[in-house]
Amino acid sequence: MVDMARRASELPVLRNFRAGNYESRAARHLASLPTLTAQDEAWVHRLDTEGVASRRVHMEGPVNLDIARAVGWLRDNGSSEPVTYLPLDQPKLLGSLYRWGFDQNNLDIAERHIRLPVRYVGMEVKVERASAPAARQQVRYWHLDAEDHRMLKIIVYLNDVDSGNGPFEYLSPSLSELARRRLRCRPGITFLTDEAIAAVAPPPGWRQVTGPARTAVYADTGRLIHRLKAPTDRDRYSATFVYTSDKPYSVFSRFIPPRNFVDAVAETLTPRQRRALPEPGWLCPPTQTVSPPKHS
Repeated sequence: MVDMARRASELPVLRNFRAGNYESRAARHLASLPTLTAQDEAWVHRLDTEGVASRRVHMEGPVNLDIARAVGWLRDNGSSEPVTYLPLDQPKLLGSLYRWGFDQNNLDIAERHIRLPVRYVGMEVKVERASAPAARQQVRYWHLDAEDHRMLKIIVYLNDVDSGNGPFEYLSPSLSELARRRLRCRPGITFLTDEAIAAVAPPPGWRQVTGPARTAVYADTGRLIHRLKAPTDRDRYSATFVYTSDKPYSVFSRFIPPRNFVDAVAETLTPRQRRALPEPGWLCPPTQTVSPPKHS
């Protein structure tokens, strides 16, 4: 159904209508956009114009403890798999890290970039293993994400990342648009090899984001053709936080924790943060490993 909807939305008449609808909604929401510091204004301008911006983020206290436990779990589980995801029904491992996605600054930057009310769809925590660099993982092919017209992913490296252990790699906005048109790259559907991309955008134009642990990559993965470069010499641990407008084209269940996990967290949030929660219809059924929230 997502494939059919996206194919229909890519028809010229509907694509123009969708863009016009987005612009009219963004114009109406303009006065409600959050105010940023001068430093963050420059940051969002860079994100808007280049599609990617990166910086180190502070993740201390309970969040840092969650990261240590999550990395330990990933090291101890699924070692024979090319990619291992930490299950989202692990509140003891993920509660504080999941809440980090609701950080006011994250929501402000997401809303200023997307220009509409935002949803914090959810997160994933995973390890990409160098032991299987040739594994046919979709994220290791060049692609566009399908969720929304404008979106934001914050990819936080949980260990040091260089060119040998799976950096985020992408094409500039202009090269992405050129490759999209020439290679007929459809979001969420088309996954391209290095050879296909090189025919339009030679490797000198490919960009990477590397950095020490806690480097955060802010990227509009719906606008930029990108991939996770296959790790070759070390494993790569990361947490990804996903933001869309309040009316995205699609969402993917792998990012969304179970309903009772989300409901329990919602009780601790501010009204603005609760407005960014996933729609109830997006949520997975409760799991047996999470206690249901207490209601008064």
